[in-house]
Amino acid sequence: MIELFVATLLIGSLIVAPLGWQAWKDGRHARELTIRADIQSTVDRALGGESFVTVQVESKSLRRRGRVVLSVPAFYEWLLDRAWRPVIERVPPGYELVVRSSRFDQPRTAPRRAALKSAA
Repeated sequence: MIELFVATLLIGSLIVAPLGWQAWKDGRHARELTIRADIQSTVDRALGGESFVTVQVESKSLRRRGRVVLSVPAFYEWLLDRAWRPVIERVPPGYELVVRSSRFDQPRTAPRRAALKSAA
């Protein structure tokens, strides 16, 4: 009798645990999408329409804060000057705002090496 109960409990947990985990992940992803939509609409309103500013949201966890990332292509940093002030008011508690430009993400030595190789 106890063996049957334990076997049923183990098999049930093998089914219920992944479903619970997936439901928790789906809720977290839905929260990310809600925050992203709110921040993106704030950016669009601040700039008067859609622009090159992209919004990414990383959920907070037990060990780290959530993150809202605004990024633009190189030489479009002026868009961030107008957009970040309204955005910071909409960032939820427990999240940090990160502002990135692709100009600073690229390594500075790559073009120089290519130029030196072609000169040699």
